[in-house]
Amino acid sequence: RVLNVFGRHTAPTVVEELLRYETDPPSRRTEACVMFLDVRGFTGFAEQAQPEEVVDYLNAFFAHTTDAVTSRGGIVHQLLGDGFLAVLGAQIAHEDDCARAVDAALDIVDRVEREWAEGRLRSTLVGIGIHAGEVIAGTVGSAQHKEYKITGDVVNGAARIEQLCKEHDAKVLVSESVWNRIIDKPDNFESLGPVEVRGRSEPLELLKLA
Repeated sequence: RVLNVFGRHTAPTVVEELLRYETDPPSRRTEACVMFLDVRGFTGFAEQAQPEEVVDYLNAFFAHTTDAVTSRGGIVHQLLGDGFLAVLGAQIAHEDDCARAVDAALDIVDRVEREWAEGRLRSTLVGIGIHAGEVIAGTVGSAQHKEYKITGDVVNGAARIEQLCKEHDAKVLVSESVWNRIIDKPDNFESLGPVEVRGRSEPLELLKLA
């Protein structure tokens, strides 16, 4: 019952790890591919629409976008208003987690465009940023409130990359660290070269995939 109920609010693999320990599970370093997704123009829509309409839209949107991630072995770690943070490799690792993340991102773009074209979703433009490297997985918080978190520079980097989508007229941007981990690379891409990223001392090599 815990897995069934709580697993829908985080991820079944996270619940299983929490249940293995009587106290907080130890934090651990692991390689992961991190994805941030955001809906462009959502604030304006939410301001004009009725609350029920906003909830209905988000439920329809997340039904398709989260499935694109979970069907490839990833987890949607956090819903963030009109977007989410997803992780591949932190709980169940695969050799091709970066390729899976890119496939999921491109699938999300296709699904959103298809649902809009067929009248099941309002016009939606997404921005997706993907970064890869070492993260820390473990519980964070106080005695009164704790959350299982994936943290580290890679998470912050993925968030910054997603924010650059609007500036570069992109739906999907990935870092060079993601690109170098993919064997069968997508045919359609544009190298943006070194890009200054807010809050980082060094630029990141970015590629635009959609």
